[in-house]
Amino acid sequence: MNNKGLRRTALILGIIALIMVIIINTDNSLSRRVKANQELKAYELALNNSDDIFVLTDYLEQYPDAPAEHIAKIQHIYEKTSFDQIEKDPNQEKWEEYIKQFPNGHLTEQAILNLKVYTEERDYNAAVSANTEEQYEEFIREYPNGIYFSEVSELLAELRKQKEYLYNSLSNGSQPYAKYYGRNRSEYYGCSTIRVNASKNTDVVVIVHYDDSDGPVAGHTYVKKGNTAEVYLPANRSYQVGFYSGNGWYPDKEVKDKKGGFLRDENIQRADIVHLESYSGMEYTLTPVIHGNLDLEECSLEDIL
Repeated sequence: MNNKGLRRTALILGIIALIMVIIINTDNSLSRRVKANQELKAYELALNNSDDIFVLTDYLEQYPDAPAEHIAKIQHIYEKTSFDQIEKDPNQEKWEEYIKQFPNGHLTEQAILNLKVYTEERDYNAAVSANTEEQYEEFIREYPNGIYFSEVSELLAELRKQKEYLYNSLSNGSQPYAKYYGRNRSEYYGCSTIRVNASKNTDVVVIVHYDDSDGPVAGHTYVKKGNTAEVYLPANRSYQVGFYSGNGWYPDKEVKDKKGGFLRDENIQRADIVHLESYSGMEYTLTPVIHGNLDLEECSLEDIL
């Protein structure tokens, strides 16, 4: 082959190589445009589904080389969405995982605070539910600067105060709610009588209502365990008698809208409505007896107080 033929061959090869480069560059450019379009659609999808963790994480995993501003935006949304979802149903493990996953996130400081608040509130509820000196003392040691410190300290002081009254009783025939109901009438001509014999296990406060438990209180009395006390009442009236029994009378216990109640073994019952004539009476024995006919109804303190 002469020189002219060689030059022609070289020119042809050069043209072919140039065409190949153009084709390759065109393919790469087209591929980049396709990928950029795919990334943009995925980015818009993530923006439109900002509350869907799976869509957000899928974008971050599929397009690690996306524009920095896109990644930053979706990352910011991802952190916020994760944070919001934990707030709806928080627990210690979720907050700890969030802090581990986003150690330098824009909500990490708030997550750390939320974790502290959550654990303190959880332990506070557990201490109140247990209601023991040991639980309160442990809580105070764990959270000396906590938001519930003062409240738990007061609960602990109250519990220690109550210990002094665990075996306390009032005198038989006393009227612990006199400041609310007034004093009972003494025995008088033609009156009716409610007599109560307390069991040997618990003291009892007897509360007598006119007509039924919705009526005003006609009288009340405290009966020590194993003792008897009476309430004198106007005759020719109907009455319903309630029994609030227990042990450990604590004068500062809040009961409904009153103060004074038992600390242990509480039980609340009421008897059927009775009609009492002059010089008549009704006797209640609050211990099991052979051939007894007393049938009491379980009720709440609100029903008899």
